[in-house]
Amino acid sequence: MDIKFQYFKTQRIARVFTNVVKPSNVKKIIFAFHGYGQLANNFISSLTFLDNGNTLIIAPEGLSRFYNSDKIGASWMTSEDRNNEILDYINYLSGVYDEITSIPEMSEPEIVILGFSQGGHTAARFCAHSGKRVNKLLLCSSTFPDDIQQRHLSSSFSNTEIYFISGTNDKISPQSEIYASAQVLKDLNLNFKIINFEGGHQISSEKVLDIIG
Repeated sequence: MDIKFQYFKTQRIARVFTNVVKPSNVKKIIFAFHGYGQLANNFISSLTFLDNGNTLIIAPEGLSRFYNSDKIGASWMTSEDRNNEILDYINYLSGVYDEITSIPEMSEPEIVILGFSQGGHTAARFCAHSGKRVNKLLLCSSTFPDDIQQRHLSSSFSNTEIYFISGTNDKISPQSEIYASAQVLKDLNLNFKIINFEGGHQISSEKVLDIIG
């Protein structure tokens, strides 16, 4: 038989978790993107070290959930129809960004994007393609995705400080791969730093706090 397919746009209901902060006290907003197989509620619970009374933490959840042994996890994308999955999550995260940053009681806080593991690629693509203001991009245990075109790098990251936070014993995102992926940023004279810590595939609370204050 002959088979054809078409794309169909539909709305999705996504989960977004935040800490509780009085809007008028917010000086910094951190958008935190979880890694592969994590859930946003568990991920934000691991970021309590950022909860200081004037920091609003936003943890959106990937749009695809699945069973992982006896647990449930979420993913930002797969290789199947990847370009549309990327477009879907950029549009979704842009909507979250717009809603949060439009709260009238907040007076232009500093914007930090933190991505862990797979969430690091999500964070970098969001910064490159959304056109949103981002002061700092923290890639924790993550390389820089190689599918972002040079024109997006030059225009989107010129006013963003980029940090790679890398564990010396990370077997999933080894430091050699992180240094190699950062070469394109170096070639464009973009503002980035690679910060190492003793540890594996994890978030270093100490290094993150050193960067964002």
